[in-house]
Amino acid sequence: MKRESVLAYQILSHIEKDESISQRKLSVRIGLNISSINYALRKLVSKGYVKMQGMNPRRITYHLTPTGFSEKTQLAYKYFINNYHLFQDIQIDIFEKIDRIDKKKGKRIAIYGLSPFLEITYTALIERGFKIAGIFDDKNSVNESQSIKYDLKEIGALKSGDIDGIVELKDFDEYLKSFKNGSKLGLGNIARVKLF
Repeated sequence: MKRESVLAYQILSHIEKDESISQRKLSVRIGLNISSINYALRKLVSKGYVKMQGMNPRRITYHLTPTGFSEKTQLAYKYFINNYHLFQDIQIDIFEKIDRIDKKKGKRIAIYGLSPFLEITYTALIERGFKIAGIFDDKNSVNESQSIKYDLKEIGALKSGDIDGIVELKDFDEYLKSFKNGSKLGLGNIARVKLF
């Protein structure tokens, strides 16, 4: 999906939620400068997707036209289709890598690293009969992530006897380098699968 289409969808969505939204607020929410928002809005108005009301620039309201609602729906559908195929490709790749884990060595798996692919990885492990021993990350990530729905633990709490393997969503070697001798952790003999 083209960048221009994504921007159009974002603007149309924000206007649908709040007709009194200012260009400044759109700029902040979308992360573009005001002149780019102004240009994109003028294009949407000229195409008949948005109607502007008001003469005072500080009190302008924007309204989606029926054509604008239709365009927003079409853009959302295109975005979904494009991302669905990407999601499927990523999911297949993750499943293939997880299938390489030898279950004979044990089924207790730790997931290391917060990632947009955490949900897919978690689901794939459960579907394949693994037990999730925990989701771990470094101390800073644990402190910063308050919205995650999983019980996130600091990687320092991980003990080798608690797990049979680790699935890495980010580079575990960087964590091990923080110790003079990574083998002190007793994690040298566990199965490791790097997803990314």
